[in-house]
Amino acid sequence: MNHHVNAGRKQSEMLAMAKYALEFFNIQFGIDVDNVSDAKVIAGEPVTDEAQGLIFAPGILPKRGKLRLDVAISADGSKRYKEAYISDAGWSVTAIKPFTCAGRFKGILKPGWSVVYGDYVINCDDHSDPLVISYKSKCPIGNVELSTSGDTFSYRVELFSELFGRGVGQVTCTDVPPKTFTTAVMTFPPILHID
Repeated sequence: MNHHVNAGRKQSEMLAMAKYALEFFNIQFGIDVDNVSDAKVIAGEPVTDEAQGLIFAPGILPKRGKLRLDVAISADGSKRYKEAYISDAGWSVTAIKPFTCAGRFKGILKPGWSVVYGDYVINCDDHSDPLVISYKSKCPIGNVELSTSGDTFSYRVELFSELFGRGVGQVTCTDVPPKTFTTAVMTFPPILHID
């Protein structure tokens, strides 16, 4: 809930965002998880749909350290935010058995594959309001073959910011036990193609 408060949302707005996530999963992937209550969303509890083999769950990464964020704001220069805190929260649906997607995306959500909907909230030193950048899957994570080397995987998401408009995010995760290193590159306007 702290992430959503930081983004300037009331509890009712956070619940509305969860409903938007469910609606997006239904339209984009044909996923209809129907037993998600407001109480479970507020408590951050996952909801399992045994019949479809899907788990709807919150995904929350609290302020995870200092991030240096470079943002191009015009053709003749850029604005640099140093040591800006970032949090990442939203919702995901993960398959526990093969699921046939019948929304805008047609294909199979394989066991362990996920789709996501959420946002990054970035506290910039010289901004009175945090910078909120929303993201959502266009295809399942695990369906984009961008990296096959070792314990590194990558995926792309569609972005939206009131400040920058539409964009594309490329996220790369590398496991180096006991830590996982994540790099997210956000590009506005999009120059990367999402299938």
